[in-house]
Amino acid sequence: MVHFKSCRTLKTCPEFVLITFDDGINVLNIETYRRILYNRLNKDGCPAGTTFFINHEYTNYQLVNELYNNGFEIALHSISHQTNQQ
Repeated sequence: MVHFKSCRTLKTCPEFVLITFDDGINVLNIETYRRILYNRLNKDGCPAGTTFFINHEYTNYQLVNELYNNGFEIALHSISHQTNQQ
């Protein structure tokens, strides 16, 4: 267990950055995800993780499967999430 009070330098303190994306996974955004997330490693050499909170609307499930198979976490945002129609 890490005690944050004992952290004196950045080298001895754990770093936490949470990355999440929200809504549909589709051909309009998958290239961005591939470019910025695939093969990205933390300082310790472990893959950087990301959680995708997806909804059904505008989602390509083959691309969701690709993200999952590349080690990213998939979570449910909403099935009935409505975008602003105005």
